[in-house]
Amino acid sequence: MAVLRALCLDEDEATALVDGLASPPDRARGHAHIDECDECRDLVAVLMRAARPSAELAPTGLAPTDPRGPATPPNLRDEDSLHPGDQVGRYRIVRELGAGGMGRVYEAHDPELDRILAIKLLRDAASDGDGAYTARLVREARALARLAHPNVVAIHDVGTHGGLPFLAMEYVRGVTLRDWLERASRNWREVCGVFEQAARGLAAAHAVNLLHRDVKPDNIMVGDDGRVRVMDFGLARAADRTDEGVTASSGGLGSDACLTATGAIMGTPAYMSPEQHLGRPGDARSDQFNLMVALYEALYRTRPFAGGTLAAIGVAVTEGQVQKPPERAAPRWLRTLVLRGLATDPDARHPSMAVIADALARGASRRRRIVAIGGGAAVAIGAVAVVLSLGGRDGADPCERGARRIDQHWNADVRAQVARAFASVDGDTTAVKAADALDRYASQWRVLSRETCQARGSLPAAVVDERLLCLDARLRGVEALVGVWGDQPAPAVVKASLSAVFALPPPRECAVAGAAGALATSVPREQLALIDGLRSRMATATARLGVGLMERGLAELRAVATEASVMSHREFAAEAQLAVASAELSLGLTTDARITLERAQLLANEARSPLLIAESRTLAIAILSRAGDFEAALAAAADAKSAIAAAGEPERLRLAWHRSVGQLHTTREAFDDARRELDAARVLAESLYGAESIQVVDIDTLHGNLAFTRSEDDAARTTYLAALATTRRLHGDGHPQVARLRARLCRLESDHDRKLAATHCAAAVEFFEDAGPIYRDELARTLTAAADLDTTAAALAKLERARAIFVQTTGATSLTVATVTATIADHLVDSGEHERAVAEMTTEIAALERTLGTTHARVAPRLVTLSKLQYLTGQRREAGATLDRALASLDSPGGDPADRVALLIQLGTVAMGSGNIASARIAIDRALAIARGEGSSPAIEGEALLAVGTLLIDAGQGGEAIDYLRRALPLAKPNVRVVAHIGLAAVYGTQRKFAAAHRELAAALDTARRAKLDTGEKLVALQHCSLLVHQRRFGKARAICGAVANEPALPETFQLGARVNHAECELELGRPERARDLLQPLLMRLQELDASPKDRGAARWVLARAQWAMRDRDAARATAVEAESALLASGAPSAKLLAELRAWRAKVGMPAD
Repeated sequence: MAVLRALCLDEDEATALVDGLASPPDRARGHAHIDECDECRDLVAVLMRAARPSAELAPTGLAPTDPRGPATPPNLRDEDSLHPGDQVGRYRIVRELGAGGMGRVYEAHDPELDRILAIKLLRDAASDGDGAYTARLVREARALARLAHPNVVAIHDVGTHGGLPFLAMEYVRGVTLRDWLERASRNWREVCGVFEQAARGLAAAHAVNLLHRDVKPDNIMVGDDGRVRVMDFGLARAADRTDEGVTASSGGLGSDACLTATGAIMGTPAYMSPEQHLGRPGDARSDQFNLMVALYEALYRTRPFAGGTLAAIGVAVTEGQVQKPPERAAPRWLRTLVLRGLATDPDARHPSMAVIADALARGASRRRRIVAIGGGAAVAIGAVAVVLSLGGRDGADPCERGARRIDQHWNADVRAQVARAFASVDGDTTAVKAADALDRYASQWRVLSRETCQARGSLPAAVVDERLLCLDARLRGVEALVGVWGDQPAPAVVKASLSAVFALPPPRECAVAGAAGALATSVPREQLALIDGLRSRMATATARLGVGLMERGLAELRAVATEASVMSHREFAAEAQLAVASAELSLGLTTDARITLERAQLLANEARSPLLIAESRTLAIAILSRAGDFEAALAAAADAKSAIAAAGEPERLRLAWHRSVGQLHTTREAFDDARRELDAARVLAESLYGAESIQVVDIDTLHGNLAFTRSEDDAARTTYLAALATTRRLHGDGHPQVARLRARLCRLESDHDRKLAATHCAAAVEFFEDAGPIYRDELARTLTAAADLDTTAAALAKLERARAIFVQTTGATSLTVATVTATIADHLVDSGEHERAVAEMTTEIAALERTLGTTHARVAPRLVTLSKLQYLTGQRREAGATLDRALASLDSPGGDPADRVALLIQLGTVAMGSGNIASARIAIDRALAIARGEGSSPAIEGEALLAVGTLLIDAGQGGEAIDYLRRALPLAKPNVRVVAHIGLAAVYGTQRKFAAAHRELAAALDTARRAKLDTGEKLVALQHCSLLVHQRRFGKARAICGAVANEPALPETFQLGARVNHAECELELGRPERARDLLQPLLMRLQELDASPKDRGAARWVLARAQWAMRDRDAARATAVEAESALLASGAPSAKLLAELRAWRAKVGMPAD
């Protein structure tokens, strides 16, 4: 890049800088520049070595007179720059972030994992004659790829683009350590917290035999999430000697020795160790020295080695001339730690980077500590301290006084204020409901507070204290919610107020062992007030989330977690991150929740808290399940089970574990495992909270979901209705669980009573709309169910809205989005927008194959649906090709019998359309065998029986088809029953049993209307058209066939069939010209669609008859020959039609060819 080269130092400028002859501005610019530029740093290094006695250069292997000079990497080229939208591997460039000595860095998007990352495009190595520079680039990639630590910027991928190597790395939102230090005055404890994390990242690198060699504040990031990461291992190399912190590689120096033999000094001069200044090989202790220079600078606001020139700094470093630090800027132990790390002799420094990290952690926590709970001698915080101080002032019962602490935040005056504020927005209704719910909550709180206090003496002190701590947290939640209500509530806040009360954690949970969670941890005395304030902010943030102020609430929660992450109290830091992850999960931000959970788990491990470790691993099950990563979720379940055991088997976590694992198994259709875990969860919930509790209702709802997934609709309905009655009895109609259950009943009843289903859906949608963004995932799911009850444009609007929500919460390529897209495609088919439907389905399948793989069992049914759509729109070749893809997953493990049946039926349909009756019969018979086997259902068997019947009709074996169609009727769902009745009508029509045929059509129409199947009604009309033609009632048939032929809700091939019947009506009514005009464009369209030979032959026969009636004998004869050829190609399905054609030719005297 020309601009970059213009900013680099030329040899005269570099010489002036080394000799101390540069002006102050030039010196400042030069020092800043060489911190960032590898080339200029190498140039200055050579000049510095040239200024020293030659003896010092001997170890470098490069004499001052060596004509080769330093190994200078080639520059960046303008033509190598990337622009927004460019592709690098699978990554799409968003913008350039910056350029440095090693290359350019870009923000990029990974579409497969739907995440933002950084792409580092490394410099052109074309002029790298001896391969040294290329080897350095490869070494950087290898070094980073081998590191996997929270305090090291992660590398995800390595590749090449346009001949240049690139790295796909973690994208860190934050600032460099230098910027972090400059933005605010940092006390020594904050500095220690950051440097401890950096030291742990470097220790991890050393543990895998890697050095950084350029540790400085600019190569350390402080993320917005509070996590510190070491970055830019552009100078990293394999360690070449053994010390306590690094194990020598078995291959010795190998190729790295050649690279360092050039004498190019690796590092930034101001931070380099003596051995780096002298050009000697460094080791882990060199990184240690670099870090201690940076720590000295952070603590004392000056660098440890004075010097007006780089050469002078080099002399100070190599001779150990450390400036004496100020006495009071940092404790003595910290000053001692830094000075030891700055020792000139590497052997005099600390044994390893891990030792430094541990020392920083221990030193920062050297203070008097106070225990929150445990034993009679403990000094408690929060509720415990308050309760113990209540008695003895006025003779009142201390337990009663403690129970009435909630009255400070919720009383008659506060209730009246809230009512006035709400009335201006939504009248009195919402205020009364919310206030009544909070009255009940406050009453429950008082009861448990009083009982807990009175139990002191009969229960262990630690148990009492833990319960009171939990109650204190619940009280904080009430205070926060009432405070949010008092901030001139907006309409959305008022609407969500009732659901916000129900979202408060129940006081009753505080009676469960372990309910206090992370509250029951040791807290440093000086951090008591700080942590108490942060907990209050967390409560307010949670209350804002509850009333729908999503962005503000989540931002505040994240801010608290960031502040907590730099505190030495790792338990609270982990607790805060867990709170953020839980909130993100509840909001549907699964990707964010997954990232946050990783931070929480790291902090829990650092805190060595068994309870927090167990909580984080249990939460991981739900997050990974929601993300669709079932294998990872199963692994997390095993880890969580072990962690819960290590934490003492707290019943609260055992319940959460069984619940999450039961949901996981339901989703992955391991039904027996799901039932076992949910049964265990219900037993625990009932023992902890009682049979009449919302917790038991929750588990019962999951049992209902399991039954529904297994197509056990009656069992699901019974379970849902019982849970609904219990919820209403406990909390009234305003509880969120009522809306959840009505949403599930909507989905269940859509196949049975669509009017009832619509009522349930409307009520659930209304609740979730009012309840705010925290329920947007449930709103989207309910909108999807509601759309299935509607075939109008309103259905598509609901589905598009649901998909937009899921794209935001689960990612554009998620399985959830793919499922909604499939439903959109189905509705587009119903509305006649077939091309759009094919496009939507193609997009959905691409997402599935990208996420699950091309042979996954869930891909096959989607391919079958696409094949059906292509077949119905005349794309028969494409339908066959799509079916071939589906066949690859036919026998995939875990496949649903329903999917396999559907695949085989579609295979038979395509084979039949191609005239291959034998193959069609084999496929459909196999489908019927599977449908009758274990794990199937009556509905699936009904579909298979219908398929056999349809095949027999197409093969001209209508008499045999009747038996299969009759057997399908009592088993099938309404949409299948409609088609079965139509099939029977078709058979009876060909048998000239017209009364029976009309009865079947009437039954089909009645079924379609009862189930509100608009497309079913259109199919009845289509068959009615055909039946009237068979009856030779051409006048009535013409009107019906003409209407059906232009019905957009029907597939085009069906419309074309109706037009053939319409043309025959016109012909028989004495209008052959009209028949010809209808048929000529129709035949062209059939040709374009590659329609079946039978369809083409039938249309040509009618045209031949019209031409004959118009006395166009030659045209009629040619058309009849084409019709006969097509019908012959069709085979047995056209045998009867072919016989009729030949009889007609003989009747009119048309000679046979």
